[in-house]
Amino acid sequence: MIFVIWSALSQARWRCYLANTYYKKLKWATIHTQCRWRGRLGRKELRKLKMAARETGALKEAKDKLEKTVEDLTWRLQLEKRLRVTLLLLLDTSNLFLNIGCLTWLVLKSLGMHFVNVALES
Repeated sequence: MIFVIWSALSQARWRCYLANTYYKKLKWATIHTQCRWRGRLGRKELRKLKMAARETGALKEAKDKLEKTVEDLTWRLQLEKRLRVTLLLLLDTSNLFLNIGCLTWLVLKSLGMHFVNVALES
């Protein structure tokens, strides 16, 4: 009878050992699988972030180029405005001189004709 109890205890311990070993292997496999899966997702996310960073860098370069172009065009526009204002001032001044010249010529001509008429009458 002691032999039966001893064999029953021995078999129970063996089954406990097998179940515990199976549980530990299952737990290790689950953790290992989760770790590998998370690593895979992490690499996928890293790849996406690198692509986004590359696109961001390209967008930043394009933005910098556009800003430089806008600054250049703004500078050119201001320069052309200044030149236009200067040209208009010169034209107004020259028109003024031309108008004064024409008026002077007309006055001198009319006076000259008057002097010629006066001279002919005398």
